[in-house]
Amino acid sequence: MAFTERVGGMSAVPSVDECLLSGREIRGAATTSQCVRSQIGVLALTQQERRKRMAIKTISIDGVDYVRADQVTIDASETQIVVGQRGWIFVGAVHEDGDDLVITDARNIRIWGTTKGLGELASGPTDKTKSDLYGTVRIPKLTVVARINVTAGAWA
Repeated sequence: MAFTERVGGMSAVPSVDECLLSGREIRGAATTSQCVRSQIGVLALTQQERRKRMAIKTISIDGVDYVRADQVTIDASETQIVVGQRGWIFVGAVHEDGDDLVITDARNIRIWGTTKGLGELASGPTDKTKSDLYGTVRIPKLTVVARINVTAGAWA
């Protein structure tokens, strides 16, 4: 009995259920755990191969080219509003350093002073916004709740 199937033009290893059907060796896997590890490896390889083969495709409508959203990356602006856990909100020049987000020339926004929410500050502080200079701040990336791109020079 063959336990393989074709996925995206590549052979896949048996499913976990198929591995558990019998105690016999399946595709060179002597144990169930080896079968599962083998399955994970082949599926990961299949996904990597799919990404390599997937070229950015466009569609033209009335002379305007459109691209699928999952095929495009949007560069972050250098200056961003960073929302951290427990309500900490900073604005400054942001770059990533390993597992941390480093914000230089950081200001802690303690009072938004907005009428339309935090996003209003992407175009700069309002007259009612209160912020304090903090210098350089490091935040673990895993504690970042949101990042908002800021108009260049808006917080200069």
